[in-house]
Parts: sequence; C-alpha cells; structure tokens
Amino acid sequence: MRVFSAVLALTLVGVAAGCGGSSGGSWSVLVQQTFKPHEAAYLHTSVGRPSQLEVQVHASPNVQSTTNYSADCGNESPQWHRRGPAGKTPLTGRVVLPPGPPGSCFFAISATPAQAAKITVVLLTRASAGPT
Repeated sequence: MRVFSAVLALTLVGVAAGCGGSSGGSWSVLVQQTFKPHEAAYLHTSVGRPSQLEVQVHASPNVQSTTNYSADCGNESPQWHRRGPAGKTPLTGRVVLPPGPPGSCFFAISATPAQAAKITVVLLTRASAGPT
C-alpha cells in the first residue's frame, strides 16, 4: 500500500508540473530572464493575438513586487498600458492584450521589487479560441 501511495504521489506531482501556468492547461514559456539586484527587470517580445498571457515573478529573497506592461498591436488600437499582478513573490497573474483582430503585438513587461533582490520574470502563453 505504501508503494502505491508513493507512486500515486509522484504521478500527481508529475502531472501538476506538466500543466504549466497557475491556471492549468497547456502553458508554454514565451520568454524568461533573471536579473541581478538593482538591475531593471524588463522583458519585451512579440505575441500573437488572440492569446492568453500569464506572468510569473520569482525573487530571492521573496519581496513585494509590482508589474506594469504595455502592448502595441499596430494601427488598429492605441498603445495599451496597464498595471499587472502585484504582491509578495513568488507571484503569478494573467495579463491581457487589447481587444482587436488577430495579429501580432509588441509586448513589454517590467517587474519592480520593493527592495533589492535577484528577480526572475517569466512570460507564459497559450493559444486562445477567441479575443482576450
């Protein structure tokens, strides 16, 4: 019975680890970078629309952190500036692209820790069936 319980526990851990993002599903890492203390934590990339995005922020030591992001999806919409997830690290939260037709958006996100910390920012994505 103990062997079965151990195998079941390891299987559940493996399944949970394979799901990606905090919201479950088939999330994949779009871009990830680690920054030294006092270094600007800033990522930029192109993302397809429609898609779902999630940001994860990890810090050592764990500290209060804020995120801000912007998206520029071309002529059909003005540049989009928003506050992202905030709280004590590790933190995970969804970020939203502006509504509009399918296409490509230039996306930038910054993470700011409340005190000096080594910080890792991860941007995850998964396809969306419709506008986000």
